[in-house]
Amino acid sequence: EHMTISSIVEKTLKPAPYSEVVLTPQFTFNIVAHMLEDSPFFGTGPNRFSFGYLKYKTSEINRTPFWDSAFDFGLGRIPTYFGTTGIIGMVLWVFFAVFLFLKSRKIFALLAKDRIAAYIALSLFLLTLYFWSIAFFYLPNIAIFGLAFLLTGVLIAFLVNEGAIKRYHISFAQGSKLTMILTPIVIAVCVGVVASGVLLYRQVSSLVAFRNAQLALGANDLVSAQNDLIQAANWSARDVYYRSLSNIALVELQQLANAKLPQAESQVKANQLISAAGLSAQKAVSLDPSNFENYLQLGGVYDTLNALGIQKVGDESTVQLARDNYQQALRLNPKSPRVLFVLARLEFVSGDRVKTREYLHQALAERPNYLEALSLLVQMEIADKNPEAAMNELRAGIVAEPTNFLLHFTLGYFYYEKGDYASAIKEFEPAIILNPTYADAKYFLGLSYVRVGRVNEAIQQFTDVLTLNPGNKDVANILKNLKEGRGPFDQGNVAPPEQSAGTAPKRGN
Repeated sequence: EHMTISSIVEKTLKPAPYSEVVLTPQFTFNIVAHMLEDSPFFGTGPNRFSFGYLKYKTSEINRTPFWDSAFDFGLGRIPTYFGTTGIIGMVLWVFFAVFLFLKSRKIFALLAKDRIAAYIALSLFLLTLYFWSIAFFYLPNIAIFGLAFLLTGVLIAFLVNEGAIKRYHISFAQGSKLTMILTPIVIAVCVGVVASGVLLYRQVSSLVAFRNAQLALGANDLVSAQNDLIQAANWSARDVYYRSLSNIALVELQQLANAKLPQAESQVKANQLISAAGLSAQKAVSLDPSNFENYLQLGGVYDTLNALGIQKVGDESTVQLARDNYQQALRLNPKSPRVLFVLARLEFVSGDRVKTREYLHQALAERPNYLEALSLLVQMEIADKNPEAAMNELRAGIVAEPTNFLLHFTLGYFYYEKGDYASAIKEFEPAIILNPTYADAKYFLGLSYVRVGRVNEAIQQFTDVLTLNPGNKDVANILKNLKEGRGPFDQGNVAPPEQSAGTAPKRGN
């Protein structure tokens, strides 16, 4: 084996697999341009690039695995700041770059005085330029980004120490006019430093509590997770904490519906959970009304209430309240297939099949292989006794994602039900190639082989099914019949399993 430095480091340190995806320069430019159109002077605000991205992303991104991701940064940190700080921030960055290059010109003055000092200064300048280039074209972590500032300060300090840059002395002597101006500024800076330290401590404490809450949720400990989330919100109020609290209340509400409690006790507890879920979701919206996830959460609260049989909250129906919040989420993230599907599902439950189809087709226009939307649309076509339309939808899904074994299997099952066994085989075979342990596909492929006279191949498929599901008497009887030259169900003790073509089939164990 050929050994390299990277392979030696990898074997020694054993790092975890790592990959990252960044936006292209053109995509970043387009997003930033739209953000500046909305708020030219101050941009969208710090750490709010993702909201501009969701609002202005193109449909092409929905064809990728990152269709439901929110990018917090563009091409690099500095281009991202152009959009989040606006023209004011852009001008300050340009001023900083010009200032850095103007001061770095003083390096040439050192060549005539001290070549060693000039070499050190030039090295510092190149290192500084390198780290700032990383910040412009890449996404360094905060430590690397901070190192760019640190090296800039070292470079300026070195040039000052070598006399290449003039020193400026500020006197705080009593009675000085400059003292009267600078003293309040220095005090304000000191107070700001202290306040920033306190704020940083609270932020870190809240993140630690939130991580503990996530671990508790992973262990299905809702009580501990709720306590940790409340603690995190007390340290620093964030919308994500209140969305999580709302979710916990909804889970507990659904658990309560299945619990066998006295009606009076159950009603009191239900009212408490409904109130907690709604108030937490509303708090999330008030903390950040530009985050579509908050409106999805609030809409989901009303959606759940409607599913539990609660028709009204105040003077408004729960369906309309859910619809209003989902539509607001769609305005903030207009090309989200997920939001479109949530709206479609709401209209489906409400009985408006026209709007359901409209939203489903919009979702599939954005992401043609969106399985949830495709499955619901196929179910509707089956319910309307229009199997050809359902098959057309499945064919379109396969064109968009030819490696999806579920789509191939479902389309194959439609052909099998029609008696078109040759076409069914053409769909079942790729389903098995894509998922060799998919017992349902092997079962129906075996039956299709029997129908077209390929008995030996059918025996192989049923042998595989029996291997995947040992002890299955029905499959064992089919194999026995085929090996003895009879039809798979000749003895009348085995019947084909019922399979709903409008639902995602179950994978064999």
